[in-house]
Amino acid sequence: MFETVEVVAPLGAWESKAGHSYLHAERFAKMLQEKPRELGLDFLAYVTNRRMRDDELYDIYGWWSADPQLPILMFSTAGLALDALGPAAGRAVANQLVE
Repeated sequence: MFETVEVVAPLGAWESKAGHSYLHAERFAKMLQEKPRELGLDFLAYVTNRRMRDDELYDIYGWWSADPQLPILMFSTAGLALDALGPAAGRAVANQLVE
């Protein structure tokens, strides 16, 4: 079962490079690592239309730590020709979760 919740990215999870703002995936996940348990979830899948990065790469589209203590999955649709809402967006997220 999926449930929609709104989560605001903490200020410390953002950084700038070359005129773009990036959500730093691991930093964001660590800041919100208690949120899935607070919400009674097994995993929190965070979807954003903002640019995302990890420790090594910029403009990534997916991130997961594989650490059971950090049950947060992240997806970015930045730069993709994909509606933010609706069936196409839902299918894209569902396909990535299954993958």
